[in-house]
Amino acid sequence: MSNGLYAMNPLSNDSYTTTNKFQFVETVEENLGFLTPRQQERAKKARALYRALGTPSLDDLKAMI
Repeated sequence: MSNGLYAMNPLSNDSYTTTNKFQFVETVEENLGFLTPRQQERAKKARALYRALGTPSLDDLKAMI
């Protein structure tokens, strides 16, 4: 880019964009837009519980539940 930042324009007609796959970055704020305020609060509580349990593996967490 002209400002020195390395970036790819997915809308360009370069052969790179038509032959290779790429992934866009999503932010937490964008993802929270898909949840109701109640769901957001429950997710925060679930995350806090997960951390309080010492961040167990998925199998250990399932066994605890």
